[in-house]
Amino acid sequence: MNRLAVIILAGLSVLLPFFMSAAAAQGFSVEPLTVQVRARPGDIVQIPFTVRSGDASITSIQVTPVNLSQHQNGAFTFVQPGTEGVKVAHQSMLSSLRLSGTEIALEDFAAQEFIAELEVPFSARGYFFLALLFEQPPRLADTTGTIIQFRYLVPIIVNIEGRPVLQAVQIDD
Repeated sequence: MNRLAVIILAGLSVLLPFFMSAAAAQGFSVEPLTVQVRARPGDIVQIPFTVRSGDASITSIQVTPVNLSQHQNGAFTFVQPGTEGVKVAHQSMLSSLRLSGTEIALEDFAAQEFIAELEVPFSARGYFFLALLFEQPPRLADTTGTIIQFRYLVPIIVNIEGRPVLQAVQIDD
């Protein structure tokens, strides 16, 4: 009897971290949840992401690069692609972003690596902002009940430091 209890407790202790993880509760998870990059003009920066599956029914995740907009209270939100008239927060580096794909194929309960690459323009200085939106594809319309769709918005903050502008100083007689 004691031996059975020990086996059950050992099994639960192995499975408990999985059942408490975000991937199991929400279908999938993304790491990291925020990215801060320090780069120099002309650098090519690779940003790795790990997407973990926690639900056998989720076979792919869509990745969409988006701009960020800042509300009056300071909170950031993403700007839907194709939205007109929304002010984009600060400077955007969306045009310098290259993705390894727009869809990530997931296997049951496995992790998949995803790479985003930033090509920093030579003229860039200061802070730039963009984000990646990771979301599961919409479920079929014939599903009954409430449909919950999880999305992760991963802000990417890029600090570009370069040499200060050289000044031409001359000494004359």
